[in-house]
Amino acid sequence: MFSALIIVGLVALIAHFGNQLERHVKTPRVTPIPFAPKPPLSWPERLWSVAVHAMIIAVVIALAHPWNTWIPPSEQETTMRVISMKLHYYMAEHPELEPQNVRLKSLPEFVEMHALDPSDAAYARAYHIIFHGFDPDHADHETPVLETVITRRFGPPRQIVCFGDGSCRSEPAAATSSGPRAH
Repeated sequence: MFSALIIVGLVALIAHFGNQLERHVKTPRVTPIPFAPKPPLSWPERLWSVAVHAMIIAVVIALAHPWNTWIPPSEQETTMRVISMKLHYYMAEHPELEPQNVRLKSLPEFVEMHALDPSDAAYARAYHIIFHGFDPDHADHETPVLETVITRRFGPPRQIVCFGDGSCRSEPAAATSSGPRAH
């Protein structure tokens, strides 16, 4: 989109300078009479006007869309995988923890245990990631730990599910999904 804006801007500048050159060469500079009707626009002036209006509309559209909150699905999947792997590795490094005591813990409780960083819990909260709990006895590729549904700029929404062993699966979201809402 921005490359199109650059091209439109360059065409407008060329038209503007071409119009200035045309005025300079063909006619002497005449001061306009106040309230006199304007002559019709020449083709460079029309092109310049269209280019300026197109750039203004594109800027307004770009500022209206929350680009700063959008994260590519691959980046979000990677971040969720890292959170899942941190839980998996923490339980592997601390075999003295009883699995039944860990199953019911929430993400903030894992932060208190220093299994996760506070930024991990904040990320999950900010991007509406559902935490299903972590069961060390079922840390495999079938037990979901994290889940979210994300929207993409182009294409259907995608559901990302990360499992207890750190693996993730990304697939098109079901139309009747009752999971987390897209952001």
